[in-house]
Amino acid sequence: MTDAVPPLSFSSLVRRAADCIDAGDDVGADILLDLHLSRVPNDALALALQAQVLARRGDGSAAMSLARRSVALAPGHPLTLVAGARSALASGQGALAEKLARAAMNAHPGFGGAVEVLADLFRRDRRDHDLERLLDQALAAAPGHPLYLYWRATFYRMTDRLEAAALDVIEGLARAPDHPALWQAWAHLLMTVSETRALDAVRRARRLGLDDVGVWNLEGVILNRLRQPVAAEAALRTAMARDPLAPMPWTNLGNLLSRGRTTTDDLEAATDAYRQSLIREPDGFEALNNLAQVQRDRGETADAETLSRRASALRPSSTAALNTLANILRVRGKIGEGLALLRRALIQAPACPDTLSNLGLFHLSEEDRFLAERRFRHAARAAPTRSEIVCNLASFLVKERESAEAVLLARGLIVPDPVDRGPWLILAHEAFQRGDFETSARYYERIIRLLPTDRSATLSLAVTRWYQFRMTEALSSAERLLELVPDDHAALNLIANIVTHVLGHEASTDCYRRMFDEASNRYPNSGFLSNYAFGSHYDIRLDKAEIFRIHRKWDSLYGEGASRLGTVHLNSRDPDRPLRIGYVSPDFRRHSVAFFIMPILAGHDRSRFHVTCYGMVSNPDFITREVETLADTWRDLTPHSPKSAAALILEDKIDILVDLAGHTGDNALLLFARKPAPVQVSYLGYPNTTGLEAMDYRLTDAYADPPGLDEDPVTETLWRLPDSFLLFARPPEVPPVTPPPFLKNGYITFGTFNNTSKINRECVQVWQRILDATPGSRLFLKSKSFSDPGTAAVALSRLKEFGLDIDRVDTHQFVNSLYGHVECYANVDIALDTFPYNGTTTTFEALTMSVPVVSVRGTRHSGRVGASILINLGLADRLLGDSPDDMVAKAVALANDLEALTVLRATLRDTLRTSPLQDARRFIGNLEEAYRAMWRRWCAGPPTHTREPLREHAVMDDLEMSITPHV
Repeated sequence: MTDAVPPLSFSSLVRRAADCIDAGDDVGADILLDLHLSRVPNDALALALQAQVLARRGDGSAAMSLARRSVALAPGHPLTLVAGARSALASGQGALAEKLARAAMNAHPGFGGAVEVLADLFRRDRRDHDLERLLDQALAAAPGHPLYLYWRATFYRMTDRLEAAALDVIEGLARAPDHPALWQAWAHLLMTVSETRALDAVRRARRLGLDDVGVWNLEGVILNRLRQPVAAEAALRTAMARDPLAPMPWTNLGNLLSRGRTTTDDLEAATDAYRQSLIREPDGFEALNNLAQVQRDRGETADAETLSRRASALRPSSTAALNTLANILRVRGKIGEGLALLRRALIQAPACPDTLSNLGLFHLSEEDRFLAERRFRHAARAAPTRSEIVCNLASFLVKERESAEAVLLARGLIVPDPVDRGPWLILAHEAFQRGDFETSARYYERIIRLLPTDRSATLSLAVTRWYQFRMTEALSSAERLLELVPDDHAALNLIANIVTHVLGHEASTDCYRRMFDEASNRYPNSGFLSNYAFGSHYDIRLDKAEIFRIHRKWDSLYGEGASRLGTVHLNSRDPDRPLRIGYVSPDFRRHSVAFFIMPILAGHDRSRFHVTCYGMVSNPDFITREVETLADTWRDLTPHSPKSAAALILEDKIDILVDLAGHTGDNALLLFARKPAPVQVSYLGYPNTTGLEAMDYRLTDAYADPPGLDEDPVTETLWRLPDSFLLFARPPEVPPVTPPPFLKNGYITFGTFNNTSKINRECVQVWQRILDATPGSRLFLKSKSFSDPGTAAVALSRLKEFGLDIDRVDTHQFVNSLYGHVECYANVDIALDTFPYNGTTTTFEALTMSVPVVSVRGTRHSGRVGASILINLGLADRLLGDSPDDMVAKAVALANDLEALTVLRATLRDTLRTSPLQDARRFIGNLEEAYRAMWRRWCAGPPTHTREPLREHAVMDDLEMSITPHV
């Protein structure tokens, strides 16, 4: 200390011990003081210094004992009083510490030791007003004192008064240009301006002799901001070595490991670091707050909420704590409470960009897009250079299809910081949304080169390649993600989808079983379980009971099992009034569902039925626009959550709501689980039960679901329409029927245009038997899976493994135009159906081109659609096998009857046209009678209710630009 104090004996040993204490060498000080006290046991100064050493070690009781002896030997002396104060503080006696330190201050107003003890006490107890007054008094007693200026600058910085802090540091450095602590303080302040200059300042502090935990901790923080993680970690480890009991290096190590890294190992290491910090300081605010965020990212939201509430209790007015807790509550579905916290934060700091941006996320959860956009824009104006804030606005704009502005914002962030992942993710997703998949993939690959462990980019690259049907590349990226984040649900879901397309049905099921482990209490989103339900039809190992169990699991997790009764349906119970029918689909676009639903929409009797179409179409096209014109009312549900969509349907007073998607991609089952209409019907787009108790009926026929014959387990009541449950509209433009290709080839060509997902070992073995029994014949396979060479090679390898003679196979890739697609049937003499999951649209396309389809009668609905079609055509006796053996026999017999083949080629299109399958008037009449009967049954029944989920399953997590695939 440089302050003058009243004299005490100061032997050379004691002086050297004091120097050791100032240098942080407590061990050296202890040895010297023990040596001196062995000679002079009652030296008040030596006893005071040894008390300080013990206090710094945390041995408050022993320190207090020595301090009392020191004060007794030299009562009223500031050195002994300060020793007592330090010892009292170390032993938890704050009031005594303050009393002794103030006594030292009264005895000697400029004494730094007393100021330091009181400053530590006030900081510990968060007595900001007392701390500021103390530092002002100290500087009044010792104007320009560098250490006091350093302490006050630090206080100002911690209370966000950066300008005042800078003035104190500048004054201090003017008086003491080589004062290391002031350079450290200057480094803190420069971090808001330039991390590079801040690094220079902190290293200057070290060159000037500062070598404690604080300076190394600060250097680690700065290096982390400069994206030098290896050097940052080394600095933080050095800080830990300087003071193993200090919590802040551990907190900052947690920050280093958690920010920008998303692997399971990184997040676990970050968690461990924060917990080490909390061992050292159980009420460490930053460690609690940041650990809460990491636990949220790991999916441990209950623990995250507990930790965040602890942090908020420590600093109730902290905007950081309020934002963290609010975001966790949003993920947990506690929207109201979270929104109230953010409004409190906004009152305290109206221009805080984090609060404004998070409010935008909350408004999106409430589906208030207008207010969400305002908040995002306010946040971006408040922090135009903060990437994560501007990226939230840009992400919102991409989702709202305001791509031009989003791209400008992203490019503006790239110029000053080309290695920031955020803007590149924006550009990648914007390109993906436009359908420019290759550009999107290149952006994701750039991010991965910079950050090889980036989860979002790795997942999104896999999904992008999946959309390109480059399945081998997609699988490679998805498997890489699984290495980074074991059991990542999105990766498992994607791998399951990919391997299904290359005939890996067993592996697909195994992925889903791993995802929905019964021992786990953490389940993926409802879409992934829908994918599992849909994909279960492809795995021939699964029986009906197992498939039904998977569908019921969806309802237990996201439907009836996770909801309560809502309000009673108030629709008028007049059995004969005009009915309001609602059709819900994501496939009101160029999709197979459109061929079946559009003639129904066009043909409904408008005097008896009002038709509303609820579209969930992410990429509308000319078919979407045509559906809009066919409906009496069109509603776009894409901006809506299941909650607001259900409210809209209730407002529309829909009597019968019809689902056209089941568990297929982008489905509406979360909406139907709310039961917004008194009667709900599953139809057309899905070959099985939905598994929902909220779904009342499923439309079928007596051939696809024969009553009393090996019936599928279902939750709905099966409503069997007369004739067929299908009405197929012939495409407006189809090529003319061509002569059978055997006339020019000299051999029979069998073919299938079904999705390769429907092909399995048993199916292939039957096809090979047909080829073997038909000398010279070939098999023509057309599918998206053959568009990419890598994917095609894997698929053909699997077909060969299943027993198919690949040398007799011709493949054809995807054709974008419908005309060009059906024109390919000119290459096929006889189409072969898949089983146990039959084709539907492909069967109708073949028949439209006068190509006969040989099928087999299965044991479940998905395997009896072929039977329903062929029976309604009157051709079951020639084209429908009762078993795989019978299918072989019928296909071979037809192949050997060239005259019959020629006749079928000339007549099948007309046969289809005159069948019940294309008799719109007859079919729609039957359908409307079914709707009326269902309605009368409801009118005569008990009250029914909507359902309300116990928690929202679709609460927006964040605006992270990663993409999730659907089947």
